[in-house]
Amino acid sequence: MVKVVRLLGQEIAFEKQELKSLNRFFNGSIEGLAIRYAMQADAGKKDPNSMLRRLRGEVLFVLEHVVLHDFESIFLLLQSLLLSDGSRLNIEDRPSIRQLECKLKYQQGEQVVQKKAVFDASCDGVSVNVEQNNFGQVDVVFENEDCGLYRLRIAPFAKIPVHMHKMMSEAELVASDNLSLQGKPVKSGTSIKWPQGFPHCYINLGGNEQLVLCIDKPAFNPSDEIELPEDTHLPELKNDMIKNYW
Repeated sequence: MVKVVRLLGQEIAFEKQELKSLNRFFNGSIEGLAIRYAMQADAGKKDPNSMLRRLRGEVLFVLEHVVLHDFESIFLLLQSLLLSDGSRLNIEDRPSIRQLECKLKYQQGEQVVQKKAVFDASCDGVSVNVEQNNFGQVDVVFENEDCGLYRLRIAPFAKIPVHMHKMMSEAELVASDNLSLQGKPVKSGTSIKWPQGFPHCYINLGGNEQLVLCIDKPAFNPSDEIELPEDTHLPELKNDMIKNYW
């Protein structure tokens, strides 16, 4: 961790109401979260408003679904999510971040106090574990006893086979535009909360790698990745399973 003299970029702020899912584990003590970031030099051609919406959506999705029990874990999660990818993710509206500042306000007795963490990619960058599989690879972004955050990197024209889970609770955020889900095109920014026992399948429709953020509770268990026959009926998504984050 280093001290950053000047931090560029816009601030992404989250009010207490937006953090209510996370606050279940902190007795409602979190009052707000603010994130500022500085981008790599190659980000000049990217639309800053699109990048802001995307980053805000990614962070909000993650904070609404993970299970965390201490403030340091929140900072570690944000560091892993926002610094671990860098230039490896070739997405037009996803910046490569070189510096990151996180400020967390919380109630301590009768006072509101603040914790801050600052990270620099040159010395605080995260080396994620990468697992190869039949559709591409998986970045293990964050894991604890209660949940895991994974970046599914679906290779060109590859397919995540039809499967379901009986034990894990799973939520996913589509982070690329050229994917098919349940046999239909799905837009980037769409999240799905999968009921247990619900068959699902992704197909990469194009020649570039496509991304999905995945949160499993508890952390991913390979024995609960139950592959099904390819001709398995894929049920339609219900409205209460879907949410749009950008």
